[in-house]
Amino acid sequence: MTSSLKTTSRLKTIEVESVDWIKGVAVPRGVHFRQLIITGPPGSGKSNYIENLGGWPEEGCIDLALRHWWRNRLLAFQPREVHFSIPFIGFVDSHTVFDREWLTAPVAVDYGRIQIPALRRWFFQVDWRARFVFDFQLPSAEQIYIKRTARAQEHSHKVDWKFELQDIERQCAVYAFLARYFHHRGMQVIVRSEFGGMPRRITETQSFPSPNSE
Repeated sequence: MTSSLKTTSRLKTIEVESVDWIKGVAVPRGVHFRQLIITGPPGSGKSNYIENLGGWPEEGCIDLALRHWWRNRLLAFQPREVHFSIPFIGFVDSHTVFDREWLTAPVAVDYGRIQIPALRRWFFQVDWRARFVFDFQLPSAEQIYIKRTARAQEHSHKVDWKFELQDIERQCAVYAFLARYFHHRGMQVIVRSEFGGMPRRITETQSFPSPNSE
């Protein structure tokens, strides 16, 4: 693992071939309303998406370095908008991508500390990897910059008090990395590359050394 942060947020994806519609929102066929966990960098459209779905209005924050974070009671209510608190190389504690401490020293994700549910081995075990569908909102950094610049005029979000395009590029890169890593580790992931866009699935085959025993 390297401490340098690559600021590309491009993922190789294709549009999901078959979809169902839930309250005007397209989801992959077979995905249920209460499987959806909506995430992404600030300004990526999470709140509008939740509002359209009629999901839980309060956003939550999940620390990916904590054991059994998938059992957090915040995730008992879906669809739900969540931010991730993420382990980064060189930081003892996890941080969100809008924490000023990380923004002033933006290093790469320490993915070896991300906890992933084990594979289901017994009939009576909960299949945590199948329980959630992580819906990553990943418009381009330029799109998000335009939206956040307009939103800053309304003083409606604290994260918009100070930011630059480079900050947003880094935030997008982190969430693209998380989407890629979740996908690689067998979590259910879809990506939307436009505000309100169609769901897409990741086609990349990049591998990561497996840090957690299954």
